[in-house]
Amino acid sequence: MSTDFSIETSQLERWQDVAKFCRLWDALGSPWEPDGLRRLFDMYNAHAVLMKIGGKLVGTTAFWNTTSFGDISRTPIHFLAFVGIDAAFQGQGLGRVIVEYTLAHKKTAWELDAYNDNVRAVGLYESLGFTCVRWTIGERIRSRFRLEPKSK
Repeated sequence: MSTDFSIETSQLERWQDVAKFCRLWDALGSPWEPDGLRRLFDMYNAHAVLMKIGGKLVGTTAFWNTTSFGDISRTPIHFLAFVGIDAAFQGQGLGRVIVEYTLAHKKTAWELDAYNDNVRAVGLYESLGFTCVRWTIGERIRSRFRLEPKSK
């Protein structure tokens, strides 16, 4: 694994970070327009986690406070999204590093969605303790995963 990286948490207030975030996700096959991404971050008061190597953005996650979908008790959780590593840097353990860094921010339950055919991502989430709590069938099968807070 490349050890010369930096990780920072941001609310994507700098326009250049928004543009870099969007370029990375365009390359990963999930394009986002900068204005749409800013609106999403503003709406959820989301935080981005940015991983850089040599100043180049190579990985991202994002998280925000919410409640579990369908939870009538309105239990607060954090939702994890935008987990991605530049294709040139995949397979080096950087995805695990950035997800673990993100999870360390909050000691509450976490939820995320993943496509079941993304075997590497599903394997990573399960190895970190996430369990599938429901799934939906659409164009691709997508699962909701949940990680309960560690008891003290």
